[in-house]
Amino acid sequence: MKISFYEATYQGARSSNQDAYSHAINDDWCCFVVADGLGGHYNGEIASSAYTSAFIKAVNENARLLMSDPIDGMKFCIQNAWQHMCKQIQQQYGTIDSQTTLVVLWMNAAHLVTAHVGDSRLYLLDANDIIWRTPDHTPVQALFEQGKITEEDFYHHPMQNRLLRSVNLFEPPQADIVLHSPLSVGDTVLLCSDGFWNPLSRNDILLLGKTNDFKGTATKLVDAILADHPTDADNITLQLIRGV
Repeated sequence: MKISFYEATYQGARSSNQDAYSHAINDDWCCFVVADGLGGHYNGEIASSAYTSAFIKAVNENARLLMSDPIDGMKFCIQNAWQHMCKQIQQQYGTIDSQTTLVVLWMNAAHLVTAHVGDSRLYLLDANDIIWRTPDHTPVQALFEQGKITEEDFYHHPMQNRLLRSVNLFEPPQADIVLHSPLSVGDTVLLCSDGFWNPLSRNDILLLGKTNDFKGTATKLVDAILADHPTDADNITLQLIRGV
């Protein structure tokens, strides 16, 4: 696959970084994943790190299934990774309340598949607009879909951090999986934790679909977040992928 990409993570103003990310790329397909460990639970970084590692392993081991049937392949990889995550965590820590969000991109020349759990997001961007984004699994997203709030209201809403779904040790993840048209040359995919998208405006996100300098533009946006929120900036993780 011919793509360009950039990825980065920042601790922000938190005492630790509970985000995790990974990717796998070969000639026929690529996969990117971001997970945001839930603060307030027992070491969210344990779940986020364990799940991203297990997911990339599952994708590599089941590449043929994904190539032949990307929806069933994605379902299988999500469950397989969850089983391995649970086994690993229970062996090391016992049954603990460690939870994470999840957002995934898998694509080849014929298919683009997204999957997500929680409020880490994936945006599909062209040079002029946000084509689509994953809907958050939160009460705030429901209010937005009902027309009761705007996108700009998300950041300050008191229920913004309340998740309706997560990846955890107690139940299989309920991921929304969507099959899209293949990525066009020049179009961009953004995967990110809420520490990145939440403080930004729509126009800020649009910059990432226009720029030819992923690193420079993303760094400026992150620097602005950290400057505006010196004491409360969340962990920040992003991955940018463009068809070339």
